[in-house]
Amino acid sequence: MARISLTASKQLLLALPVAERQGREDFFMAPGNARALELVSAPQGWPDPVLLLTGPAGVGKSHLAHIFAAEQGAMALAPRDLEGLSHLPAPVLVLDGADQGLTHAAEVGLFHLTNLVRAQGGRLLLTARRPPQFWGLVTPDLVSRLRLAPMAALAPPDADVLRAAMVKLIAERQLSLEPALLDVLANRLERSIPVMRAAIARLDQLSLEHQRPITRAMVYAVIGDGDGEGYTEPEPLPSDKDDDF
Repeated sequence: MARISLTASKQLLLALPVAERQGREDFFMAPGNARALELVSAPQGWPDPVLLLTGPAGVGKSHLAHIFAAEQGAMALAPRDLEGLSHLPAPVLVLDGADQGLTHAAEVGLFHLTNLVRAQGGRLLLTARRPPQFWGLVTPDLVSRLRLAPMAALAPPDADVLRAAMVKLIAERQLSLEPALLDVLANRLERSIPVMRAAIARLDQLSLEHQRPITRAMVYAVIGDGDGEGYTEPEPLPSDKDDDF
């Protein structure tokens, strides 16, 4: 078995941030997110001026928020922007991660914002990991205001969606990956499209750095099985005749 050192490669991976593409064409529609995508695409049809998208990390909430902002010309807000808010800053607004880091002042601002949006005919898209009753809110009436908003829950992508997403990401970078290695990535990576996008980008960088097609050693380095100073390479695939990166 080949013995390889992964130290330099791991340093390279950590030094190269991956820019995640967030356009509509980069969103992978599936049964678990179809309703949310439909609502984000047609805010004029919302039953209430405020819409809440919920779901665990990595299911596409922020991606949908980017799509909505780009297509509707929405202003993006952060929780700190809510503090002291007393007017509607724009007709269409997005607050991504509404359940993260809300101070009491921000809660009060969000309460006023939901009222302003409804009173002035605006639109507000909120994203959160859980429904409002689980945010730990202390501002009176804010939970009841948020409960008036329709909520679309996003489910984690299933195996078929993840595999299709990976094939598309690989093709977009004009990479070649053997089916067995694709299986390794699909089975070992977290079931999150952003995680898979980052993994493919790292494999692309390793392939360029070492000027050779993606090997099994590269795949196992990216999924984290090469955490030590050296890694004992599994039995090689046909393409891995000299798999030392």
